[in-house]
Amino acid sequence: MESGLLFPLLVNTCTRAELLETLLDIPCLIPTIEMLLDNLLYLKPCASVMKGLLDTKTHTTVRRSYEAAFRNPSILFVEEAEGSFRTEHSKTDTAFGSSYKQLWLYSMRHFPEMIDVAPKKECGQPNPPRKEPDRWLWYNGEETWLRDSGN
Repeated sequence: MESGLLFPLLVNTCTRAELLETLLDIPCLIPTIEMLLDNLLYLKPCASVMKGLLDTKTHTTVRRSYEAAFRNPSILFVEEAEGSFRTEHSKTDTAFGSSYKQLWLYSMRHFPEMIDVAPKKECGQPNPPRKEPDRWLWYNGEETWLRDSGN
């Protein structure tokens, strides 16, 4: 920052010092554009699964579609391991976030088997094969969504 390489058009030293202090106070990693694009490559197929599970016909976000369908259930099923659930009483302030995250996690675990896309290749490994979409996973995902959303 002192060298002027970052934000070269910002020449006021006081403003540069304030900006540096603000940046250093951020408690998490600041993603780069490269990191953002890498994340999008992974999240795009997962979003396709989410849209399929939510049956979104309108041009809205996945979150808004889930919000529109969400009915606060009295009991929340929390998946602790694949197919293994525990129940807890639903709290109004956390039920939506918990069930929404669970559906995203389901789509992240199963997207290679749910849509016609291969997962990204690991460095030094052969390309993973594409799999035929598994209708059972779609059915199971819809059951998860219905149960967790209170429908």
